[in-house]
Amino acid sequence: KVARAFSAQRNKDNRNDYKAARKVALKRANMACIIDESARHWNMARRKRMWGRRGVQTYRRARYISHGNDRFALLAAGDVNGFIKEACGLVWHKTSANDTDPTRGTIDGERVELWVEE
Repeated sequence: KVARAFSAQRNKDNRNDYKAARKVALKRANMACIIDESARHWNMARRKRMWGRRGVQTYRRARYISHGNDRFALLAAGDVNGFIKEACGLVWHKTSANDTDPTRGTIDGERVELWVEE
């Protein structure tokens, strides 16, 4: 059997409310600015299984090869023309539990608020 994936958070009423509010608030598409947060580390979106002949090692091409501890999150903004480069920024994960560097860590509401204000 093939499983179909769908969003666990989808709600038809919420989606309809959003579309109605968007029609009222957004007069032209070039008025929209979309912000998003995304993360990257060595194990994200890594395909772990594949088909192959029994007893024969299978290989796949890797698009991204990790070199050490390159875990980070990306805060990005975009409009109808694509990414707004000046508004995109990386937040590196903490290197240890004792890491006190304020530029590293997780992205929480406070960090997003500061980023939007900048």
